[in-house]
Amino acid sequence: MSSPPKPQILERQAWGKPVIQLLAQCKTLAENKPATIIIRHSERANIEKQSEMRTAGLTDVGMEASRCFGQLLPERRSIFVYHSPVARCRETAECILEGAKSSGIRAEARGDLRILEGPKSDWVKFGDSLIRDWPNSINYWLSGRYSSSIVELSLDYSKRASVELDAEPGPDPNALILYVAHDMPILALLFHWFGVSPNLENASFLNGFMFQKAGNKISLFLKDTHREVEPPYWWGKL
Repeated sequence: MSSPPKPQILERQAWGKPVIQLLAQCKTLAENKPATIIIRHSERANIEKQSEMRTAGLTDVGMEASRCFGQLLPERRSIFVYHSPVARCRETAECILEGAKSSGIRAEARGDLRILEGPKSDWVKFGDSLIRDWPNSINYWLSGRYSSSIVELSLDYSKRASVELDAEPGPDPNALILYVAHDMPILALLFHWFGVSPNLENASFLNGFMFQKAGNKISLFLKDTHREVEPPYWWGKL
């Protein structure tokens, strides 16, 4: 019997610890119930200007870490992977699938979803604001400081996402739906879905959150924590 893969590449990264913690939480998921995990793409090249925001790809470390992530996914689950249309998210998804399959894990690509890219926006104007106001720009968006004429309000985005990110897992009761997104969507969903205060560490590379429906509540897994929360009254409704 082969030994389980080790997260060595993740252990060497400053952003790797919460990723390892989140993956370890897969062991505590309830059996015979689908689960969902939403993560940010892996390490990308530095972005210095607005024109690079949509084109920056993964670094070599980012690709290797994504493969490691895939190898550490739970063997007892069937993994279905969706990603943002942006190149670095597609690359992350492809490397995760490659790693999962190399470890004999059932994994399937399901394609891209626009909702994972983030809110609807006038990208030129909003992209400039993101760079100008960083690292405060996400909090500015969440607190409604940006006009809805240039970017969709974070609450409206989160309501829409609660409907659109409800993928049908298929007949396998142990399906794990994996969405590869960006830091803005992750922090917005944590805040509006679960009341988690914005913290950039919760959306560092390959990090995010996992959840599983449990009756009229939701089990939320964030790094090494787990708690039961009630969904907002508008969950799944538009």
